[in-house]
Amino acid sequence: VAGLERLCRIFGSAEYLEKKMQDWSDDVFFLELWNELQERVRKNTSGGKNVVGPMSVAEVAERTSQAVAETFSNGPKQPSATTADGALFDETASAYRRLRQRSENIIISTFSSEVQSALKPYTRVSTWSSLSAPAASNYPHPPTPDLTSAIRVLSANATFLAGALGSAPLHRIIRNVLLSVQSYLWDNVLLRHTFPTAGASQLASDVEHICSVVDSALGHHHNYASSFSSRRVMRKLGDGLTLLCLRISPQSGPVEQDSNVLVAEKALGLWEAEKRLFANNESAREVLAELELDNLTEAEARAVLERRVEVRS
Repeated sequence: VAGLERLCRIFGSAEYLEKKMQDWSDDVFFLELWNELQERVRKNTSGGKNVVGPMSVAEVAERTSQAVAETFSNGPKQPSATTADGALFDETASAYRRLRQRSENIIISTFSSEVQSALKPYTRVSTWSSLSAPAASNYPHPPTPDLTSAIRVLSANATFLAGALGSAPLHRIIRNVLLSVQSYLWDNVLLRHTFPTAGASQLASDVEHICSVVDSALGHHHNYASSFSSRRVMRKLGDGLTLLCLRISPQSGPVEQDSNVLVAEKALGLWEAEKRLFANNESAREVLAELELDNLTEAEARAVLERRVEVRS
């Protein structure tokens, strides 16, 4: 959190100064300076030299706006048409924008790396196939002990960022971190281990805990109840887990889906899904459409279903 705090100070300062440069550019005083500068450039007869004291057009443009150079290249004719769009503090605002973007990227990288480091013990869990089948009514199940460290990191960092950043940058950063977590779990857990029904249900429950922790951290500071959902960001992983959690005997009758639950039970059996998925691409697409799994390709769906112990045997 201490590292994120320093990065957020840089981000916040750069964001504030970028907006301040834009505000100053619209100020009457600076607008008059800008118009006078444009007029000097149009009337310059020294080949672009000595526009402001000893400064050339290129030097002025580097410190103010590239529109200055465009005005000079247009020449003195038709003054009303040669005033290029621009403002006095364009280059300064751009410099702060680059600093803001760079600091935001470093925040994302730092947060993502810390979460992935905390998830390493979880990727080495080898007891998925030996888990006893939990009761469906107890979902979500208690989180796997090896997930505790990652949940703590996610909660602490997301809570801090929610209090330190505005809604828009917070949304962008958390979204990118969750996409990183999704990719990490997909490659290092979902596609690396094999799962019976109980193991698949536990993995889905663990991902549900991750989503709940992040949404809870954001909810304390921002009204994200309707505008942001970790489950929607990690929809690909959710679709993969829905497929992984298919029951051998499908539930009869209509299935009620709760939008707050990452994995919804589908009225399609494991064996029927396996048969149709591996038949051909057209049949696989029909299965994915029937299950409403819009974020998986046919190849990804087959790779996921192959992680079920029953299918592999």
